[in-house]
Amino acid sequence: MKKQFDKESTYKMLTPEHDKINNTILEQASDTAEKLAELECKVNNITFYIITKDCTSYTDEGQDIFNVLYDEQVEELYNLLNRQLNIIE
Repeated sequence: MKKQFDKESTYKMLTPEHDKINNTILEQASDTAEKLAELECKVNNITFYIITKDCTSYTDEGQDIFNVLYDEQVEELYNLLNRQLNIIE
């Protein structure tokens, strides 16, 4: 039985194990994308965060950079997981 994980599986609650794997991937992708986006903005002299007394949020340009990096990270992590599963099988 060939197992395959992808972004689409995040919308299906297959098993608690699938849910845990998907949540872990999405969380790791978000953490990594945020760090990479912050570094990219710093290198390119782009303001990444807007800090007010109530909250901290991304600038529009910072959000765009984060979104691209997040999608790349999610895809990379799912590809890595699937390669590992193929090796195990």
